[in-house]
Amino acid sequence: MQQRIPFYRRLRFSMILTVLLVVALTSGTSILISYSVIGDKIEKDVHEKIAHAEKGIDAYFHLSRRILRLAADATVEAFTLNTLLKNTEHYLSFLDIIGNHEQEYDVDIICLFDEKDGLLEVTEHNRSTAEALVQHEDISIRLSERRPFTVTLLHPVERRFFMISLSPIRLADMPDKNTYVLSGYVLNRAFLERIPPHPHVFISIVSDNIVLASTLSSDILNRKYTGFTSSVLLPGALDLIHESSFFHEKMYLKTSYLPWMRRNSPDFIILSHPSKLVLATKKEFGQHFLILFFVGLCCSIILVYFITGSVLNPISEHKNLVRKISEGDISTRIESRVSNEFTPLINQFNHMLDLLQRKDEELSERVEAKTYELQQQNIFIDNLLCSSQVMAIAATDM
Repeated sequence: MQQRIPFYRRLRFSMILTVLLVVALTSGTSILISYSVIGDKIEKDVHEKIAHAEKGIDAYFHLSRRILRLAADATVEAFTLNTLLKNTEHYLSFLDIIGNHEQEYDVDIICLFDEKDGLLEVTEHNRSTAEALVQHEDISIRLSERRPFTVTLLHPVERRFFMISLSPIRLADMPDKNTYVLSGYVLNRAFLERIPPHPHVFISIVSDNIVLASTLSSDILNRKYTGFTSSVLLPGALDLIHESSFFHEKMYLKTSYLPWMRRNSPDFIILSHPSKLVLATKKEFGQHFLILFFVGLCCSIILVYFITGSVLNPISEHKNLVRKISEGDISTRIESRVSNEFTPLINQFNHMLDLLQRKDEELSERVEAKTYELQQQNIFIDNLLCSSQVMAIAATDM
């Protein structure tokens, strides 16, 4: 005959499955809703940060442009004034003026050059760069206008971006020369790091899909920007999707032309929100979800054992009590520690045992009384028999 699974085991197993199913469905629904809400919030926050960073960068470039213009004009005025002080003790060389103004205005390069003769005065460590700049095609085209201008251009040899400002000057001791003062910033990492920071937003300068300057760390740059070499960047928003072992990563990028660059050039400023920083929020959420899931699972198991225990413990106590009753012990009672569906049954069962015990005690008392009565009758009969025997002996002797 096939042995049936006990009821309490089937009950416990069904309750565990039910609770686990409810936990799984609730958790799955919660994570889907949370992903939707958190994902939307992350994208909104990232786009707001990038928009604010874009405004800050634009303002900083305009400020840098004004500083360069001020440095160039101040150098022109210093050169003009200095020619009037020639043969006096206050006279300075053009090279001294250039070095002083580079430090005073915190610009990277100042030089004096002539349209035909080329470079005239520049600090020694900037000589090679200045020679390449004064021969740049964009500058040569604008020199004919004999007007101040500011432009952003790419160094043709060193592959570095420069923001320069140029002002014409007429020197008294060089009346036959068309001289100019050039001041400029090198748009390198040091320049980009001076831009007011925005949380988790980094700035990169790209030309022909090659990163020339960036505030990103080298490991992120090498790992995340490799896609630039195999894609054509255009101004606007750009999302790069990456796969990870646990979640989908997302990299938020926005490209725009470098200020004052030609609109057909392949040179861009890129604002980026690295994917690992965006992913950190999702991973943190995933970790919290796993913690909550395991806590909920443990609580569910404890709850299952508590519920099944509240059902099975009274049944087990009833089973033990019935076994003791079958052995003749009716003095044991079931203690009701909590109030549940088994409490009336326990009370009724205990009341039944009280009645049985009372009837048993009454029966015992009656048995004892009858036994005592019978004992007294036996004593009387024994005494009567003894008396009869004595009388019979006496009668025989007579």
